[in-house]
Amino acid sequence: MRDDIEAALANIEVGQRCRILFACEAGNRAWGFPAAEEASEVRFIYMHPQAWYLTVFPGMESIAMPLPDGLDVSGWELRKALQLFADCDPALFEWLDSPLVYRDEEGLAEQLRSLVPTYFNPVKGLRHYMGLARKMAGQHLQTDAVNLRQLFNTLRPLLAAVWIGKTSTAPPTAMTGLIDAPWIEPGFRDQIAVLQAAQSHLGEDDRTILPAAVRTWIGERFAELYGLATAVQQPALPGPALLDQLLRDLVMG
Repeated sequence: MRDDIEAALANIEVGQRCRILFACEAGNRAWGFPAAEEASEVRFIYMHPQAWYLTVFPGMESIAMPLPDGLDVSGWELRKALQLFADCDPALFEWLDSPLVYRDEEGLAEQLRSLVPTYFNPVKGLRHYMGLARKMAGQHLQTDAVNLRQLFNTLRPLLAAVWIGKTSTAPPTAMTGLIDAPWIEPGFRDQIAVLQAAQSHLGEDDRTILPAAVRTWIGERFAELYGLATAVQQPALPGPALLDQLLRDLVMG
């Protein structure tokens, strides 16, 4: 699969006349609970030649290319990616912490990771993950038997929101980092490990009874979040100067 991904990225560079600076796995594979036949979600940041940035009207800011053999490949142009970074886009922050990296050039990812504490907005991040968790729970956890994939798609944003509420920092991308947080009870970790093992033996649409203790824990975390949300403070965020310089260094260098 990795060879297929590398070939797809190389073809995009030739076909789109761009250079891919960073590429990673996103979605369930990066989070740590993919389905057996799930498509690989590859996300990337790319840069055009210098002349592209000197035109009156800007060009396309994204590339999206669904490919055969289970590959879903798309990315943002560098300047657009930096705009999203400045606006604390949760998906982009997740890309930078992905455990599966396919391309990392010019030190872009390292430089952006070093700026995450400066540009991360805990108020926006908590609202994003809390809203996503609430939506997923409302759609998928209202019956005794649940789809385990959808359970994990609920738990991850819920755990990410709790992480932000307790630390005011960007949450880890991988589920393991969220589960290993010191405020997560060992008994809950053990229950999630059992459910993750069970998922590997179930079909994509199969359902299983959600343990009462896990359902109770989820309800308690939602209740806790309402208190945490009121305590999180809006930081004084920087302007784009640091990102402007990064853009100039990469495009002009």
